[in-house]
Amino acid sequence: MSQYNFRANSNLGEVVVCLGWDEPLQHFFMNIYTDIDDPLYDNLLEEQSFNLSLSHYQQVLDTFGINEISLAPTSSLFEQLMQDKHRIVIKE
Repeated sequence: MSQYNFRANSNLGEVVVCLGWDEPLQHFFMNIYTDIDDPLYDNLLEEQSFNLSLSHYQQVLDTFGINEISLAPTSSLFEQLMQDKHRIVIKE
């Protein structure tokens, strides 16, 4: 499992964006938090929570006005997440 945490500005103030690749469940995940305990966004609350793409998460970032994080196919974060997804882990 990979996980990346970023502090970013949003249209609601400063937030923490947590995103990555969940290897056991084979899906990308993303959560957006403020200092409040409940997340502003949690992919598990989406109807198709295990089938969401990075482009969908980019739309969520855009909805919250988070411009400091890019999941565009040309971004280094996109590349890293795709590497995480395709990494072959040999378990002994």
